[in-house]
Order: sequence, then structure tokens, then C-alpha cells
Amino acid sequence: MRIVAGKHRGLGLQAPKGLETRPTADRVREAIFSSIQFRLPGARILDAFAGTGAMGLEALSRGAESVVFCEQSKAARAILQKNIDRAGEGGRAQVVAGDVLAQLKSGRIKGPFDLIFLDPPYRANLYEPVLDIINHGHFLAKDGLIVAESAKKALFSLNDRVFLIYKQKSYGDTQITYLIQNK
Repeated sequence: MRIVAGKHRGLGLQAPKGLETRPTADRVREAIFSSIQFRLPGARILDAFAGTGAMGLEALSRGAESVVFCEQSKAARAILQKNIDRAGEGGRAQVVAGDVLAQLKSGRIKGPFDLIFLDPPYRANLYEPVLDIINHGHFLAKDGLIVAESAKKALFSLNDRVFLIYKQKSYGDTQITYLIQNK
């Protein structure tokens, strides 16, 4: 796993051993960032369920202003911090420990964000609760975008009065759903 483009292009990233953390594949990450590249310069980003931090670090590499990484797993957070340090991005990265739902509700994570990456454990049924909190807490900026990664066959209900599917793409068994606010 590596940073695909930008100032940290080619930087290798570590990942925890085992199956608890599922990093986004390089080719999927490259496709995502190709489609959102013009949103990145100066963007404030939330990398919820950050894992290794690959998504947020890729964004920083490509010109994002700052990234808040939220990760519950202690082992994943340790690797995440090592990856941030290897990239030299400690000044533009904030790591928040704990459950993203609780951290959003508590106000420990402060928005709004121009871009939010959502990649919860596929079987955890967390998409709807997180989207609900994002909406009610006004965590997404006016013209912001949510990029949600899920299993291709997964279905998550969407309150289309709040969020609309802007675009959806599949890469093998992975589905990427781009969400915008319904105005």
C-alpha cells in the first residue's frame, strides 16, 4: 500500500496485521481521487473509520488543508500515527481516538468538512447512523461531498430528502458511493 500521487507519491504505508483493518486498494483510491481532485486544494477533511489513514494521507498529499482522522482500534491508531509521522504531516493531521459516532455526538470532532470519507466495517450497519449524525450536526459543508465505501452487494438506505447519490461506481467487490446534500 502506498500514496498514489502528490507530494508523497510512492510513500509506502503500513497496515496492521490481521483482518480487522481493510485498507482501500491502491487502484480504488486512485479512481476516487481522480474523480475528486479539484475538490482537494484547501479542503478540510474527515477520515472517519480511518484505519491506516490511507485516504486522508492521500488527500493531504494532493493539497488538502487538514484531515481529522477518527479511529477506534488502538492497534490501527498506532499504525495510523506512524504513517502520519512517515509522511511528515503531523501539523495538518489530528487523530481522534474512539468510536466515530460518539466523537461526532460529543463535539470532539468539529466541522464542517468539505469532504468526508466513510469506510466503516462492512457488516457493522453504521452507514445510516453516521449519515444521520453528519446531517443533524451539520458536519458537511454547504457544497461538501461524502465518499462512502461499501461492499458491492451492500445496501444502505438513504434519506433522499437529506442526501442524494451524486455518483456510484463499482471496482470488483467494492462499491463507492458519492453523496451530496439535497438542497
